[in-house]
Amino acid sequence: MTTTAAATRWFTPEKADKTLPLVRAIVSDIKELREAVRSRQSRVDEVLTSRPDSGSGPYHEELEAMRRSLNEDRRQIRAFISELTAIGAEIVEGDDAAVEFPAWVEGHAVRLRWSLNQPKVASWRELADPVTTCREVDSLHFTDGPEAADYTAR
Repeated sequence: MTTTAAATRWFTPEKADKTLPLVRAIVSDIKELREAVRSRQSRVDEVLTSRPDSGSGPYHEELEAMRRSLNEDRRQIRAFISELTAIGAEIVEGDDAAVEFPAWVEGHAVRLRWSLNQPKVASWRELADPVTTCREVDSLHFTDGPEAADYTAR
């Protein structure tokens, strides 16, 4: 996906920190709901495995209700993720408790990173780095984004 600089909301650590009260609430809700979905899905799978007749027997209605509930919770998770996207943050793949913000430092795009257990944004990574790579923000000079309107990030 190609993103133009004009379409990207760029964050400095300070700007990202200002979003954290709302981001923290959303990420907390995502984490909690995903854990509940995993747990309930595991129970459904267990019933289906242990009772081959559960698709048509006495458990059928209960299982269908659980499936509907799971689907609704998955829709809610997607809605929470959309809220994060509207703010300008993205949930980190594989880590329900972390988000990244697009940032601009020393002439190129990077990602600021924040996790639920942190009071503020304190780390970043290069776009090409694995999401597990984190560097301390320290004294880097983050700016509001590129000057050139023709910037594209991949």
